[in-house]
Amino acid sequence: MIPGPDGKRRPLIRLPLQSYHNVRDIGGYAGTGGRAVSFGHFFRASEPCNLSSEDVQTLIDLPVRTFVDLRSEMEIRLRPSAFQDLPGVRYVNFSLLKPPASATNGVEDFVRDLASLTLGEVYIHMLENAGREIAGVLRSMAEETEGACLYHCTHGKDRTGLITMLLYRLAGVADEDIIASYQVSFSYLRPLIDPLLAKSAENSRHLLFSDAENMEMLLRHFDKTRAGIIPYLREIGLDDASIRILRDRLLGD
Repeated sequence: MIPGPDGKRRPLIRLPLQSYHNVRDIGGYAGTGGRAVSFGHFFRASEPCNLSSEDVQTLIDLPVRTFVDLRSEMEIRLRPSAFQDLPGVRYVNFSLLKPPASATNGVEDFVRDLASLTLGEVYIHMLENAGREIAGVLRSMAEETEGACLYHCTHGKDRTGLITMLLYRLAGVADEDIIASYQVSFSYLRPLIDPLLAKSAENSRHLLFSDAENMEMLLRHFDKTRAGIIPYLREIGLDDASIRILRDRLLGD
């Protein structure tokens, strides 16, 4: 919710920040039983690095009280979050890009190997190999009682997109809306991605886009391999109380 000219707070999907790209409220889509996903509880974003003091304050005023970082330790070390050591907020980290148990070449080689995969395959890899971390992310969200949660990776489209898909599935959002929410990331990220496209190797350029086929592949895989969102969340270790809290928050006022 952002104050308007009359001082009343109004829901916005994309927050009008100056130094922070692709920050969006996930509310507004139709969910289970015709109820809309609530505004003001969950925000998806790119990495909060080098933010202006005004943008930091805008997020605190929302109020965001839990910041969930989905990046690796190396990414965080190179580009620290503006909220890591900020008083009055909770910062937690769960790295979703995990090498499979069979990997022997280390994380750096694994990350390089990702260029040989489609983004849809990367998302499936995370779904199948980072269950404990995904459960930690969602549990941290359920534990927040004083304000909103903001979760992010680097660009706010891949690891963030996976978590958003799971939240939307829990809320009963239609696949068409899940895919549309994913696709728009590229448009909002153009100021960051265009320079990267200009210097990226041809075999890795596909990792910078958010084409519908990537999310479609993930959704097909999920439906083929799981009996539904609740069984999946239980499978990865999320307790029923947390599941209930998240669903109520997604579909509440």
